[in-house]
Amino acid sequence: MEKYLFILIPLIVNVISQIIKYIIELISKKKTSIKRLFDGAGGFPSSHTALVTSLCTVIGIKLGYDSPYFAIATIFSLIVIYDALHLRHEVGLHAKHLNKHFKEKDFKEDVGHTLPQVIGGLVLGIVLTYILTNIF
Repeated sequence: MEKYLFILIPLIVNVISQIIKYIIELISKKKTSIKRLFDGAGGFPSSHTALVTSLCTVIGIKLGYDSPYFAIATIFSLIVIYDALHLRHEVGLHAKHLNKHFKEKDFKEDVGHTLPQVIGGLVLGIVLTYILTNIF
């Protein structure tokens, strides 16, 4: 079981993050779609950040924070987080502009993340991973 924790724990964290995101949107918007559970783009918390942060954390806990695997996962995580904060956020802004001017297309606007959404995913990923590694 131990060797599967490196994939199992991050996937569990991702699922929990999506459920939290779904509940938050259900409460705040008073409606949502079941499809939202499977669409990780945008919203609080960032499930992408939670997933990659969980991977880094489980590697750090199990193999050591001085492990080359931890370094690789950290670099990978920084790329994913940067993408969520900058590139995908910018895509969402472009989609808003296009939707305003071209009503025949419905471009998805909520694809990126704000800094609080990313920080929420980061904290969630670390905390849940520590909890789950103590359970497993």
